[in-house]
Amino acid sequence: MKRKEYWYIYGSVSILIAILLGISLIPGIKLISEQDWRFFISIPGPLLAFIAFIRTLQVQILLNKKDDKNAIRADFFELLKLMNDYKKSIEVVAENIYDIVKDRYNTLNEFPYETVYLKYSSQFKEISPFFRCFHRILKNLNEAYESGTISHKEYKGYISILRTQFKPSELEFILYNSVIMHRGTGLGIELIGTSFFGDKSDVLINQHLDYQKYFKNELLDKFVDKDSDNLLVKNQALERKEMRKIYQKIVNRINTEVNEKKRIILVNRLTSMNLRKIDTFNFVVTDEETSKINF
Repeated sequence: MKRKEYWYIYGSVSILIAILLGISLIPGIKLISEQDWRFFISIPGPLLAFIAFIRTLQVQILLNKKDDKNAIRADFFELLKLMNDYKKSIEVVAENIYDIVKDRYNTLNEFPYETVYLKYSSQFKEISPFFRCFHRILKNLNEAYESGTISHKEYKGYISILRTQFKPSELEFILYNSVIMHRGTGLGIELIGTSFFGDKSDVLINQHLDYQKYFKNELLDKFVDKDSDNLLVKNQALERKEMRKIYQKIVNRINTEVNEKKRIILVNRLTSMNLRKIDTFNFVVTDEETSKINF
């Protein structure tokens, strides 16, 4: 409740009591007894104290929220600096993959999934620090937005700043990692509803990405922030949370499996999974499957 609303309540109660007092002073009219009158006279004092108490709580909450916003901002720019240091490790491989995709697109009009997958896998050790840092930045922003600590406008501002750090080849590098690599599944989940790769109009005109046609479904259905519809924005946040739970459930299933053969099968399923397949992960391992494994 706003400050003006509290004073309206206080003023209305005081005016009502004054009106009752005025009427009671008219000879021959007695609306309330002296005892009741004393009760009404005592109301404004405690009411004023209650209003002051509520306002104090509200101010404290606002100050705490401001402190939280400042902490989020400080963490964001600190991690952004660290990410840009790590980004040097992806520049060469991002350009290489960009050229591979461009060549295959221009000659065969297809996406070189296997080549890209192998290129990522061979460079994983070098590029993983960058992706961990980038993942952490996104997750921090998502959690701050989901908890209401930052507004949708502030959230969009942070995402825009993050996007400007990358060249087109690097944006595509992140997109491929998030959709087709099993190690990029967690990052792909955090990208849901962010519009990190651009809003709907950007995607439709290839504003930030040159070779995105093979990922249009993910870009439009998952990654674009549907900010034209508040309900859809909330649904995207819920989808992101639900996908996190599914992914964590998969990881927990593997970590708690005591049968080594079953664990191997589950790990193999995980390594063949990506953002496109996460909903179809099979948690059940049959005896027939384990019988085919020989140590």
